[in-house]
Amino acid sequence: MQITGLAKHIHRRKVGIVITLILVLALALRMYGINWDQGHGFHPDERSIYMQSDCMYLLLTETPGYESCPLLKDFPDTEAGIPSIKTFFDENRSPLNPHWFPLGSIIIYLLVFLRYVLEPFTNLSAFDMRFVGRSLSALADVGSIFLLFSIGRRIFNLRIGLLAAFLMSIAVIHVQHSHFYRPETFIVLFVLASYYFMLNITERDRLRDWLLLGIFTGLTFATKVSVLPLLVPLFTTFMFSIFGSARGPSLLTSSNRAFRIFKYGLAGAIIAISVFLILTPYALIDLQKFMADTTWEASIAREAGKMPYTIQYIGTIPFLYELTQTTVWALGIPLGITVWCGLLYAVFRTVTRKSGWKGDLLLLAWIIPSFVLVAGFFEVKFLRYMFPIVPFLILLGSRGLIDLVNKTASISRSTLTGRFTRQPLLAFRKYAFVFSIGIVVLIISTSLLYALGFMKIYSRSHPAIAASQWINQNLPPGTNIATDNHWDEGIPDLHQYDTDQIYIYNGESPKDILMIANRLANAQYLIFYSNRTYGSIARVPDRYPIRANYYNKLFSGDLGYQLDKSFTSYPSILGIMWKNDTFKRASLPPPKELNSDNGTAITLNLGYSDENVTNYDHPTVLLFRNAETLSHIELFKTITTVNPINGSTILDFNNDLMLSNKDLA
Repeated sequence: MQITGLAKHIHRRKVGIVITLILVLALALRMYGINWDQGHGFHPDERSIYMQSDCMYLLLTETPGYESCPLLKDFPDTEAGIPSIKTFFDENRSPLNPHWFPLGSIIIYLLVFLRYVLEPFTNLSAFDMRFVGRSLSALADVGSIFLLFSIGRRIFNLRIGLLAAFLMSIAVIHVQHSHFYRPETFIVLFVLASYYFMLNITERDRLRDWLLLGIFTGLTFATKVSVLPLLVPLFTTFMFSIFGSARGPSLLTSSNRAFRIFKYGLAGAIIAISVFLILTPYALIDLQKFMADTTWEASIAREAGKMPYTIQYIGTIPFLYELTQTTVWALGIPLGITVWCGLLYAVFRTVTRKSGWKGDLLLLAWIIPSFVLVAGFFEVKFLRYMFPIVPFLILLGSRGLIDLVNKTASISRSTLTGRFTRQPLLAFRKYAFVFSIGIVVLIISTSLLYALGFMKIYSRSHPAIAASQWINQNLPPGTNIATDNHWDEGIPDLHQYDTDQIYIYNGESPKDILMIANRLANAQYLIFYSNRTYGSIARVPDRYPIRANYYNKLFSGDLGYQLDKSFTSYPSILGIMWKNDTFKRASLPPPKELNSDNGTAITLNLGYSDENVTNYDHPTVLLFRNAETLSHIELFKTITTVNPINGSTILDFNNDLMLSNKDLA
């Protein structure tokens, strides 16, 4: 007995050391390069969170300068200072009402609270809070890794749990999102915590598990209300509890037990609703604004092109887009293929009711409804919409790999029988196990290389900052620079230059196109922060014919502009670079002068990447020089000319209702 106990103790110590090393690696990857934007706030949602929390903090503390807080301008009845109970419940007067509900209020309140704690020790600005917010995001993701390990060990076994934890620790989508302060990492943390207590409920009939499940469910919805698919695994858990364990046989329980479970479930639901309302009180107090923001965000997601930043999703193929982007960019191709195969394997095991199928069903109850909602009902397909299901996919992929190894090991150890005495089955029996080990090693090594290569983007200056530095060092003050970054981020620190914005999303009236022509004629340089404008408009010429023609003419050199510099930061390691293509999907010719950015032996062009992958921390910045200095009339005619051979135009120059001679002049 003593020997057995010692062996178990040593085993636990080894497991503890391994999972600790995984968590340390994960934290290092997530904290490295945390100041990637140097305070410029290139992630628009993250920037909004910092500004909202800063405004709320200034109002609550009545810090000098709070009078200029944007919240006061939009809601002049807001009262500064800690609100009284009466003021707290007045949506128009309370400084705790963010009046902004696209994301859960809890992420604003958390920053405000931590600033209260830290302010006595240091003087913090709104964007200084990025260090706090991103650290919290990184810690949340590391906590999720530990929870995934715990869940994998309980549903499957220890090796699967450890493999899933390691693969999640190096998953690029998780490393990248941990560098942003947004809800996604917290959603995953709370969903996984909810799953942990779902497992407790299916194994043990205890009220406290229902109450703890209620707490984490409430936290999940308070972080972002778009997690409605979580109701499916919650219902599945309830049914397992009524009819039997998720692991054991399904036996109809007695009416007394069913009634007790119903009471427990009701108590958990009450706790969940209470937590949600405590952490997001103005979802109820300011219900009209909360509903308006929620329905507006849902409508944006449902219809591509409703907002300028969603035009790139017009015409994308449902399911295929999500599959491709997740496989290629979120995880890397080997791991990406593995997780989707793991999903299919789990579906097969559930349908055929293989041993442990109820555990698979509980995982699928979150993955499939979430995936169908995002891929099937949303035309807008930000890759972050897939983020909450990625850990579960990794877990199923890990189970598939371990099962593959176990099965091939069993075949290799099996006694020769009739079916294994023939060639080439003998060869298969001999090498199957080695082959399966090779697959696992390949997936782990390529995923690790992809993660380490991706970290290189945080070791360099952000492309927009690099572009700003180059401009300030090489162009004289007063240089006219046209910026084609409408509804996009900008190049920082161009104060000494004469900058003109091209409002590309305004429309295609003659005056709008003339504005573009004027900007181009007056500018000495033209700069793009990213591919958002040309990558979206140029790929739907049927909807935006003139503006699409403008980009085709620009990139082919017909407008007299030549690419002078490009600033990129592609993932790279060991002489291999992963490059995203910003031109092919938009049917644009790459500028002839585009440098290859090659200090690498091998360049892998992996095609188009979703904006969530590149445009925050490593966009492709392009700087064009006005080489031919065409007049605005020449530029206007070139932009509106479809076929230069026969002179056919998109605009009718002879129609005074479209463009008068005075306007043309």
